[in-house]
Amino acid sequence: RQGGLSIMGGILGGAASVAIICWVKKVNFFRAGDCIVVGLLLAQSIGRWGNFVNQEVYGGLVTNEALQFFPISVFIEASNEWHYAFFFYESMVTLLAAIALFLNAWFNPKKPNGINTACYFIIYGLTRAIMEPLRDSSFILNGGGIPWSFVFSLVLLAGGLGLLGYVLINNQRKEGQLLG
Repeated sequence: RQGGLSIMGGILGGAASVAIICWVKKVNFFRAGDCIVVGLLLAQSIGRWGNFVNQEVYGGLVTNEALQFFPISVFIEASNEWHYAFFFYESMVTLLAAIALFLNAWFNPKKPNGINTACYFIIYGLTRAIMEPLRDSSFILNGGGIPWSFVFSLVLLAGGLGLLGYVLINNQRKEGQLLG
C-alpha cells in the first residue's frame, strides 16, 4: 500500500485519546501515562521488526564489506545493497527503555506520577532525533523541505524535558522533595 500509520501519528492520537478518557473518567493523566508507556515501548520494539520484514526504514549504504553482517547492517533485496539496520538499533533502544521504565516503576512506588511518561518522551524523542537524519532519504517525510519526523522528534524531546521539569517542581512544591 506504499505506507501506513506512522508511529508519530499513533503517539499523537493515542495521547489525545488517553487525555480525553482521563478527563472524562477523572483519572490522573500522568498516572495513566506511567502505566501505558512501558507497554508502548515494548510494542514499538516489537513493531520495528515489521520494518525488517518489509525491508524498509533502514539507514545509509554500507560499503565496507567488514560491516556487511547483521546486526550492523541488513541486506535490502530491492536495491541489492547492504544498509545500516536502523530497525534493529531502534528496537533494542526501545526494549532497554521499556525494561528501565518497568524497573523504575517496580522499585520506586513513591515516584511522582508522570516521571515515566516524561522519560518516555525524552528517550523516544532523543532516539528518533539521532536516527532521523541518518535514515535513507526515501523514508524521511519532507514537506516543503522540512524533515517533519525530525522536527516532531525534537518536539517530543523538548516536551519530555518540560514535562519532567514540571513534574519534579510540582512534586517539590506539594511534597517538599523532588522525588518521592
